[in-house]
Amino acid sequence: MTASRRDLVVLGIAAAVASGLTRAADNTPLIIAHGGSTPDGAQATAAAYTLAVDQGADFLGVDLSVTKDGLLVARPDNEISTTTDVAARSEFANRRTSKTIDGQMTDGWFVEDFTVAELKTLICRPPGVAARNRRDLRSASSMLTFQEVIDIARAGSIRTGRVVGVYAQMLHAGYFASIGLPMEERLADAIRANGYNSPAAAMFVQSGEVGALKAIATLSRVRCTRTLVDGGRASGPPRRQSAILTTAPDFAEVRTYARAVALNGQAVAQSPGAAAAMLAPLVVGAHEVGLLAHASASGATTAAELASLFETGIDGLITDAPAVATRARGKALARMNRRSSAPG
Repeated sequence: MTASRRDLVVLGIAAAVASGLTRAADNTPLIIAHGGSTPDGAQATAAAYTLAVDQGADFLGVDLSVTKDGLLVARPDNEISTTTDVAARSEFANRRTSKTIDGQMTDGWFVEDFTVAELKTLICRPPGVAARNRRDLRSASSMLTFQEVIDIARAGSIRTGRVVGVYAQMLHAGYFASIGLPMEERLADAIRANGYNSPAAAMFVQSGEVGALKAIATLSRVRCTRTLVDGGRASGPPRRQSAILTTAPDFAEVRTYARAVALNGQAVAQSPGAAAAMLAPLVVGAHEVGLLAHASASGATTAAELASLFETGIDGLITDAPAVATRARGKALARMNRRSSAPG
């Protein structure tokens, strides 16, 4: 039986995915689906990630925490009462506690106090949906391990005939190390085991903690992304970011251990005119030392908002609305091409 053209494409992609390598890079900005496609559903679930792939995402963004038994799992934060039904589960009532994490006192239930088997019994839900309404939840799903996210990306690559990568963020790396659950070696082991141990691999590792990124750079050859917010300070989880970076950090120093920077583009999306003027010079500064510039704008859901970010020259957009981002990218690139080809 003669293989069809699509069969050959799929086989080629499968071979690439098996080694974790991307195609040769082009100049098209990446769409990084943070938590998958989530405007109407639970973050970091199989359904959200699969939908993101089908909507055109180039990378699946995953925030990582460490379980009691030492496995990496995908959650928007290590406190899980707002994104699972744990608060309604009487068998886990005694796990509620208060902790100081990255200088902030937080009350609730935490990934590190559960085994992965226990976490798998919880139902993931969108923030704001009452945990008691378990039967009414759409996109209800169990929590994913990091390995399961990698497997979804690879399956998506084969299904769509294009490489889909993984964009992993280490949340609270210093905190996890302080309680005897360091994530750097665990993450590096997963990178090597899955064939992503190359600067050409379809994976980035993101953190606002310099020490954690330097450790990953020592333990693997994967590309690292330094998260930056106002004043060049390291950021925490996306929900704690509020200010756009307005003063340039030492990009040359960042380049010694990272391949990309993640800038907070929320203010740009909300006020495209003035804020874009602040972001564009930072993109230029990153490019001058060989850094890729990615912008985070989860929560911005209109094409106009997201197009303003693409037009600053960013190399990638971290978003929870990949379908809108795909349309916005096309429109922004078309406008930029028209301007560059205009006479005079």
